[in-house]
Amino acid sequence: MLLLEAFLTSLVLVGASELGDKAQLTAWSLLLKFRKKRARVFAGTVLALAVAAAIAVVFGAGIQEFVNPRLLEVGAALLFLGLCVYTLFEWGGDGAIHHEFGKEIDGGKPGNNVFVTAFTRAFVSEFGTKTQLVTVLLTVNYPAGRTEVFLGVVSGIIVVTAISGILGKKVNELHHAHNVVRFVSAASFGLFGMLVLIKNFIIAG
Repeated sequence: MLLLEAFLTSLVLVGASELGDKAQLTAWSLLLKFRKKRARVFAGTVLALAVAAAIAVVFGAGIQEFVNPRLLEVGAALLFLGLCVYTLFEWGGDGAIHHEFGKEIDGGKPGNNVFVTAFTRAFVSEFGTKTQLVTVLLTVNYPAGRTEVFLGVVSGIIVVTAISGILGKKVNELHHAHNVVRFVSAASFGLFGMLVLIKNFIIAG
């Protein structure tokens, strides 16, 4: 049951953190540019984000070897609450998603190998993002379910990237709903952070 919880929690939280994320904006722009090669863009993006997720899981597992588990969980919970606040303000106003999206589309011309271009751009864009931090924190919170965390993270990435490919041009209209996206992401982080704190200080005693 705990392993299923690790998988589903990872899927939901990473799906929420990927919405409007830089790596997804990059994927959207390439999906629009190469409509006949969407499968390659999709595969390159997902593989890059999966590799980045694997690095985050390994990093989270490494931290557990040196820090008290309960201290790690509480620290992770506080960071999730911090992510909640950060997400509420990170886009800094109406039209920010549209601005970033347009900037990605107008950026430099990709090379001939679409798969390599998608992989490289997504991998570089993913480092230091909320998704990587969330993956590390989830690994810390589910030490016995690292594999499930990884699979949940990758599943969340696949779902969001697939939605990007299906929507195509309509993705550009998401800036009209950026407040909804922002609040859903923030609420997901805040709720999980509170639940972890409750588990550690009220249920565990």
